[in-house]
Amino acid sequence: MMRVAHTTLCSRHGGHHALQPPHHTPRHTLTSLQAVATPDTTAQTSTPGVRGARLITAIKTPYDQTGRFDLDAFDAMVEQQINHGVEGLIIGGTTGEGHLMSWDEHIMLIAHTVNVFRDRILVIGNTGSNSTKEAVHATEQGFNVGMHAALQINPYYGKTSSDGLNAHFDAVLAAGPGIVYNVPGRTGQDIPDAVILRLRDNPNFLGVKECTGNQRIESYSQQVIDWLMRARGRARIVYVIISHIVYIFQGVTCWSGNDDEAHAGRHCHGGHGVISVASNIIPGLYARLMQTRDDELMNDLQDLVRLVGVGGGGMCSNAPDWVATHIGCFHGQTGTKTYTKPPPPMTQVAWLFCEPNPIALNTALAMCGLVQPVFRLPYVPLNKEQREHGAALLRKVQQHIPGCKEVRVMEDDEFTLLAKF
Repeated sequence: MMRVAHTTLCSRHGGHHALQPPHHTPRHTLTSLQAVATPDTTAQTSTPGVRGARLITAIKTPYDQTGRFDLDAFDAMVEQQINHGVEGLIIGGTTGEGHLMSWDEHIMLIAHTVNVFRDRILVIGNTGSNSTKEAVHATEQGFNVGMHAALQINPYYGKTSSDGLNAHFDAVLAAGPGIVYNVPGRTGQDIPDAVILRLRDNPNFLGVKECTGNQRIESYSQQVIDWLMRARGRARIVYVIISHIVYIFQGVTCWSGNDDEAHAGRHCHGGHGVISVASNIIPGLYARLMQTRDDELMNDLQDLVRLVGVGGGGMCSNAPDWVATHIGCFHGQTGTKTYTKPPPPMTQVAWLFCEPNPIALNTALAMCGLVQPVFRLPYVPLNKEQREHGAALLRKVQQHIPGCKEVRVMEDDEFTLLAKF
């Protein structure tokens, strides 16, 4: 049986290890930060740096046995991320369980990351909310403590109109540079193309984390260079150079939110990179995939990272001609386009996403000995059968998991589940 602990934390103690306010601090308050002035984001942010990042990890937040942040484990994970080519971190995102934190915890974790790592990696705070007021205030606080950029989601549950989305994003981006996060599977509302394309005129709009797939990412690139298709009579080299210049300066920068599709998105569909869950475990491999096209490596990882049970998600097999020719999926002699054959359909969902994220990731990191096996409810670890399957997959890539000395299946009673923290 897994242990459900009812831990109440009513004070901060333990110095570096106790970055945690009382558990009763409401999510909608920032009581310890109310006196902080509105930030001057122009001096603190790094817009070109964020736009240049290919690999951004949605970093896991580790806990100790009482549910406080385990900053020693967190710092060790971030060091490994930096050492293996990760360029930026999302702090307190879905994977980092920002929704299970008070705002005080959230801002303090951003501040800690900035204080320790600011000059070595980009710090992007997930300060979005379905309340525009909360999102603006949290974003201001994040910039006050030095984050480079914010991640901004569209209002969820209490959904709004397209005009409301425009007003919401205008308000939060006024606080500083941000990446817009489109994940309709969680919010219940897709952000329309018109809203995203309108944001191109906002200097604080860095791009979009797009979770609806590579066709959407491709469409943003396609809309920008459609007019170039009429220029095929020009010299090929001039055409290619102009198309890339137009894409860089007028296109929508897109990071894939899907680990299984990110490789093809980056190299075959006009995507810029990935905001990744899997790079918590195998950062070096994902850094390689974002820098260089490697169909064989991506195919080898599919059992671990594929989101849906169909073949070819990480390959370039479905790239249209203009993408294949001009963004890196062209093979063979001039005039002959060949594509890597996708693998056969899989019969099961990939292990890292066999349950809603971050359940499998949290389980995997505990099995690898990188975090303590502590879960804030409602998250619980994968069952033993799932852990056994995952252990076999993790052992195949163990040499690429920084800091992992052993992969253990673990017993149920080794996990601690916290209802109060």
